[in-house]
Order: sequence, then structure tokens, then C-alpha cells
Amino acid sequence: MFKILKKILSLFYFIIYSLNQLCFHFGLKKVFSSPSYIISIGNLSVGGSGKTPMVELVSQSLYLKKLSPVVISRGYKRKSSKNLMVSDEKEILSGVDISGDEPYLLANSLPGIPVWVGKKSQILFSAYNNHRPKSIVLDDGFQSDYIKKNLDILLVDTSVNLKEYKLFPSGRLREPLTAINRANIIVFTKCNFGGENINKIKKLIFDHLYNKKTLIFTANYVLSLKQYKNNKWLSAQKNLVDPVVAFCGIANSSIFEGEASRISRGSFAFLKFSDHHKYSKLDLASIKQKLDESGSQTLLTTKKDFYKVRGFFKSYNLFVLDVEHHIVNENAFLGEIERRINKYYSS
Repeated sequence: MFKILKKILSLFYFIIYSLNQLCFHFGLKKVFSSPSYIISIGNLSVGGSGKTPMVELVSQSLYLKKLSPVVISRGYKRKSSKNLMVSDEKEILSGVDISGDEPYLLANSLPGIPVWVGKKSQILFSAYNNHRPKSIVLDDGFQSDYIKKNLDILLVDTSVNLKEYKLFPSGRLREPLTAINRANIIVFTKCNFGGENINKIKKLIFDHLYNKKTLIFTANYVLSLKQYKNNKWLSAQKNLVDPVVAFCGIANSSIFEGEASRISRGSFAFLKFSDHHKYSKLDLASIKQKLDESGSQTLLTTKKDFYKVRGFFKSYNLFVLDVEHHIVNENAFLGEIERRINKYYSS
């Protein structure tokens, strides 16, 4: 009965989605643009494909190539609804609660690159007027049909069970699979965690891909242990020998939990919270209780969660498992983005 209800709801979701697409197709909804070259990084599924580390990778590359990027993000589940600059070329201007966990993480990880948060159609103009960037990186922008994009990069998570590649709420898809044909570049992510899913998911995608101009890349998800000391991140030893309490509030916690357990050589406890979780006093007390129960002084979390809790665990050893995309043929991937931007400005 529950499955039938989900299928009915998925049908209604598809109808609403299709009507929305038709409104854009016939010009009934306004589309915003910018003189800057706009790069969208997004996915089809709900959360967890690795958008934030991909935004970091692309933005850092653009910065090093002097293509003056600005990052704009919605700032999901932040306290404020105002449009604001999280960071400029010199410093961070906003706290994590007001800016949102992912924009705040990006502002810390991308010094020298402005990060804006708010209603994307509005901060698009603010970002251009304040910085005159050559490139704008749109975080989670694949479904932002109201913005005219020059390059759509679509991430496809190969670690997700194939059964989840159905339209919401039957699965995790925000759009039908045919939407992949809007993508200029598709990156299959987390291939080192995909297992037997990889070939099935790739076949599913290729069966729906009729846009022959779409470029395809694959990427592994690499996790590294780090600790924050003297206002900078330092690489830590590969394994933690003391008892460890790990916790996170991310969409897909299975990879984090598995890797955290693997590198913990002593006793291990894990606490899972919802995605973009705002840690209450009760939550922090639960974490500290778990530390006391296990006799541990060592905490392990994600970088996104770290910025929300670091002030509460100053007397503990707080580590993070940082994540990066290692793209196969990464030079070609980043070079293609640079080539398209240069062509845009030379034409």
C-alpha cells in the first residue's frame, strides 16, 4: 500500500515538474542572466553526491588560473533569510548559523574567493556588481532553471543503491533521468565506493543520455584525516589509536561511518544526525555523554560539522575526515572548463 502511495505521489511530482518546465520553455517564467560566465554544479538526487568538494575543486582551479570566481549558494537551513556576502577577497564576514554550514565551509576553504548566500536570482547581480567576476560558480544549480547557465556540471553518485534512482518520493531523484541531457559535463562520483552499483548506474545513465556532446568523467572520493591547529588544517596520522566518538549530520553518512570505523584502532562509537543538523545543547550533551561512557578524549566528524561545534569541544582532540574528488584525467576536466570560459570572452 505504501509503495502504491509513493508511486502516485511520484506521478503528481512529475506532473508539477513538467508544468514548471513548460513555463520556462514558453517564457512564462523569468530567466536571469549575468555578464559573467556561469558554471552550475549540481545533481539529480537529494543530497550527498559531493557537490561541496566539487565546488571547492573547480573554484580553486579558476582562482589559480586568474578567472576571478565568485561562489553563490542558497544556504540551506540557515537562520537568516537575507542575501549576504559570507566572505570577500580578504576575510570571512558572517557566522555559520547565518550563512549556512556549506557556504561557511566554502568561505573557509576558499580564501580570496568571495562567497554569497541567499536568493540566487538576486545575489547573482550582487556578486557581479561587487566583484565583476569572470566566472560565477553556482552551488547546487542544476535545478535552477530561472538562471541562464553557460556550463552545467552534473554529479552522479555511484555509491547510491540503484533502486534509489527513481523520482521522489519513490526514490531520491529531483528530476526524471532524461534531465541529464541538459548537462554539458557528467561526473560519476564516489566510484571507489560504488562496488557492483557502478556499471548498473552507468548503464542507466547512458540509456537515457541522447546528447552526444555531453562529456563524461569519473571520480573517486578520497578521505583524509586532518586536525585544525593554529588557524590552519594539518594532516594527521592515518589511524586513531585512542577510543573514538564519531558523529556527523550529512545526507549520506555511510561512507563517513565506514571510514571512521576503519581508521579507529581503539573502541569506536558513532552518532548520526540529520543533514545540515543544528546542534542543540541536548545534542552536544549526548556527544559528551558518549565520550564519558567510552572514556574518550577524541572526536571525529566532518568538516561541515566541525565549524558548527568547534567552540564546544575545545578541551578534546577534535579531528575531521576531509573529502576530495580525485577525477580521472583531472587536467582534461579542469582544462575544458578553462577553455570554455576563454572562448566565451574571446567571442
